[in-house]
Amino acid sequence: MRILIIRFSSLGDITMATALPRVLRKKFPEAKIDFAVAEEFKDIIEWNPYLNEKIYLSRSKGLTELIRVTKEIRKRNYDIIIDAHRSIRSRFICLFTPFIKKIYFNKRLIKRSLLIFFKINFFRKVDPQMVEYIKPLKKIGVEYDGLGTEIIVPDNIRDNVKKVLSSRIKDFGKRKFIGLVPSAHWPGKRWSADHFQDLVGLILKELDVDVVVVGGKKDHFCGDIVKSYDRAYSFAGEFGIAGSAAVLSMCDLVIANDTGMMHVAEAVGVDVIGIMGPTSYEFGCYPYRSGSRVVELNMWCRPCSKNGKGCCVRHGRRPCLNDITPDMVLDEVLDYWRHNQ
Repeated sequence: MRILIIRFSSLGDITMATALPRVLRKKFPEAKIDFAVAEEFKDIIEWNPYLNEKIYLSRSKGLTELIRVTKEIRKRNYDIIIDAHRSIRSRFICLFTPFIKKIYFNKRLIKRSLLIFFKINFFRKVDPQMVEYIKPLKKIGVEYDGLGTEIIVPDNIRDNVKKVLSSRIKDFGKRKFIGLVPSAHWPGKRWSADHFQDLVGLILKELDVDVVVVGGKKDHFCGDIVKSYDRAYSFAGEFGIAGSAAVLSMCDLVIANDTGMMHVAEAVGVDVIGIMGPTSYEFGCYPYRSGSRVVELNMWCRPCSKNGKGCCVRHGRRPCLNDITPDMVLDEVLDYWRHNQ
């Protein structure tokens, strides 16, 4: 059997789809299982042991690239295509690969829209999105195995990251790490940099730990968050996705905005404290590990969008995030530390 999984973006969604290759491999141990993602997210699946081949789409090349990938997929004679995205690109591929069985991820658009725009909640049972990806596979005998998401980081990348950290962090290895993810793709999901800076000070005052920050090349504010503290370090922009995943895997706890790296932290086996704002638990993208926690405010206007890019109806104040204080997050950190360290 030949099976193709399609999930082109984004970082968090692909991470939550990493359970798919594993459960498929368990059901079909001799199958050829491939995965198609956008090229910039290749680190999420590049070393996945359950996959045979990976197909990478360069989104910057537009329609020409999409046609190339579609032709490549047609040549491979798949028996099943699992569309875990339901985007314009994935629909294009499914349209032009006839005579292949398709299995589609249910995006629950009607229920989600009713909740966002009218605050009418028809979600009776909420499962993590990784489980929602797997539910349509029940028709071919595939079920969720309860093992969560997983990202494999090769030893050479881990060794390089450890070398960089040891050269920068004073007394490396003598203290435990708390990781910070203070950025997010959508600005509406970003807890303020000032709050993160204050939180770092509170953590260092209460706990004998080092704080390490990860982020992208454009997240210049990450350096400002830690610049006033001796035991806090920013590595934003220094590593790619795999390198940042390696940093997070060395942490005992990660504090993150509602963003892709929050899901990456769980996928490398680390509990998170998620700072949740304009989205909703019903969308299935909250932390799932039993030790993970969330900090959020119960407000009538939540959720206001599925990904935080919508306009805030509260005169742009975004109180769902801005009214979360550093002390509130610290309380969760200290309670977690008491029960797990």
